[in-house]
Amino acid sequence: MQISNKKQDGLKLSFTIKIAANEIEAKINSKLNDLQKMAKLPGFRPGKVPAKYLEQRFGASLKEEVFNEEIQASSKKLFEDEKIKLASRPDIDVKEYKAGTDFEFTLNFESLPEIEEFDYSKLNISKYKVIIPESEITKQIEVIQNQIGRAHV
Repeated sequence: MQISNKKQDGLKLSFTIKIAANEIEAKINSKLNDLQKMAKLPGFRPGKVPAKYLEQRFGASLKEEVFNEEIQASSKKLFEDEKIKLASRPDIDVKEYKAGTDFEFTLNFESLPEIEEFDYSKLNISKYKVIIPESEITKQIEVIQNQIGRAHV
């Protein structure tokens, strides 16, 4: 796995990740072998379906599964190694994959800013004390009574 830091704009980061073609092919073949052992298709004995037939029928979904697993694993490793805390879900841009070439994708995301520890004991905070005269309280009580009061006959 090869990681290159493409660009950084404030909290917006972009990383391009390349995974070697032989790693991808090995994982696809491994999944294909696992599928071959369990496959039960009409016209074939269980576990005896030819790999070429399975690749034609399920190759695209196997590749998609391997790509998703690789994206998850390499993204997780990147975030742990670089100590990045995500602010949002990454936007993943996958380059077109052709057999025998490296699998390449770009992660675009925003990270949380690093906040330095602060000594709050150095802050001076003054607490305001409000003094309300008794006449003001009485005046407001009368206003509320007039608004809510009912006339009884």
